[in-house]
Amino acid sequence: MSTVFWVLSIVFAAYAGFKIYWAGTRATAIQTSTILLDLPKLAHPPRRPDQKIRGTAVIAGGSLGGFLTARILAGHFEKVLIIEADPRLQSSRVAQRLHGHYFPAIVLDTLRALFPSFDSEARKEGAIIGNGWNRWTIGGFQAGPPPAGWPERLNLSRLTLEALIRRLVIDYAQGSIHIIQGTVIGVRISSDGATIDAVSFRPSAETDPVQTLPAAFFADCSGSSSISSKILPAANQSWGPYPRYHYDPKVNYRTAIVHVPEPSRVALSRAVPILDPDWGRWDRFTFVEAFQPTPQSDNAYYGIQKVDGDRLLLIYFAWGIENLPENFSQFVDAVRSVRERTFRTNPSGKRQSDWIFEFLNVLGESINNIDDIKFSGYKVGACRWIDFESAPIPSNFVPIGDARMYLNPAFGQGLSKILMEITVLNSTLLTLAPPSSPSIPSSLSVSFLKRAKQLTQSMYDLNRMLDYGYDTTDPQEGESLLLGEAFRNHWVKLLRLCEQDGSVAKTLVGVFGGLAPGSDLNHPYISLRIRFSKWWSHRK
Repeated sequence: MSTVFWVLSIVFAAYAGFKIYWAGTRATAIQTSTILLDLPKLAHPPRRPDQKIRGTAVIAGGSLGGFLTARILAGHFEKVLIIEADPRLQSSRVAQRLHGHYFPAIVLDTLRALFPSFDSEARKEGAIIGNGWNRWTIGGFQAGPPPAGWPERLNLSRLTLEALIRRLVIDYAQGSIHIIQGTVIGVRISSDGATIDAVSFRPSAETDPVQTLPAAFFADCSGSSSISSKILPAANQSWGPYPRYHYDPKVNYRTAIVHVPEPSRVALSRAVPILDPDWGRWDRFTFVEAFQPTPQSDNAYYGIQKVDGDRLLLIYFAWGIENLPENFSQFVDAVRSVRERTFRTNPSGKRQSDWIFEFLNVLGESINNIDDIKFSGYKVGACRWIDFESAPIPSNFVPIGDARMYLNPAFGQGLSKILMEITVLNSTLLTLAPPSSPSIPSSLSVSFLKRAKQLTQSMYDLNRMLDYGYDTTDPQEGESLLLGEAFRNHWVKLLRLCEQDGSVAKTLVGVFGGLAPGSDLNHPYISLRIRFSKWWSHRK
């Protein structure tokens, strides 16, 4: 009896000890690898007017990155100036505006913290905010309908979201943000050589001369051109050079937007499986289907997303393929080919999910001359990050968005990365330039870059390892496509487990949605299920 008691006591103590250890480890991971603890700091004005940092914060570039950065800086500086080459939302300068966007759950949570009225304002623009589950297939593996408690997610077109954010930022700033049409071409160093004290720009009107304006702070939101990596070394020989690390996944994609007439919406909503939680509910549709590959399954991806109430966005990505669909009929053929290749080792999954062709058939019959709708094409450039930490930088400068790191858009992380960076910027300013001492210390830029890298470097690294699974990818200098092979194999096993276990799928969604640390996927339950997956499947 005593032996049994002691054995049970040891087991209980070990279990309790593990729970305490895991809780402590997870708390540390939340603090270091997520922005969850930083979000509450966004919800309230950080300073009274008399506590703001004196001078003007200058932002190079508009778009989402520029205006979201302006939202942060307007709370900390007396004035904010955005210099953007072309403020028109339909501008071709930001090609992604017209393409598909998946917004992870952290996007909605951060926008809610930035703008208290975000939900109501977004719904006025046709946004759908609700359960984040989608009809999502990755590598042929399909997670079932969601268990209770999946995080809410935002569904809206990039173009509409950007227009909304611009309006909300301007309203928030109450006149402290000004916009100039032009291009930043240089900066001037301060007398001590440690900071930027002015920014030069060329106005868009060709007859206007170059202008130079005082700057208390400079944020580079210029996108993939990353002008700061060029103009900082040009202004001060001790700044830079900043190494660039890049690889090219050779990704191309095409999209088309189809307006769905009202009489056809009910029929389309009933083309999904009858047990689908959104069956017959056009108003609840977000992604009709997202069908992504793993490197082991295929090299193409398609998606159908409902955007802005009455439109469907058709999306087709491919690694190493240039001949992509140019009209609706070719899109249907491409969908069929992707599915046949993906399900060649999983025929039961194919039988369960062929409903998509009924959906496409109804859509094709609903639109007169649907093949006249042409797909717009886009070539993804090389993915890269610039190591601003490796050389001296001015202490009143930050790079945001693609100016610091450009990711493969196939993974849908661009906006969440920007929101992480601006949240870090807000916390850094509050910590190092508090309202009681509103001046910029010499450590501000370095501190920002260190935390931003801690949060986002894994995005670049994991994407790179997945992209290296395609033999058409040009690897980073000094690397080979063999890098990440073990991770790719583990990824497939994890996806298979998500198909079998809804709780694991929910964990994966939390991690990739930005609401949980990546270490959650290393929980012993998940690790053991993957390690003994063959035995477990046999037992079942």
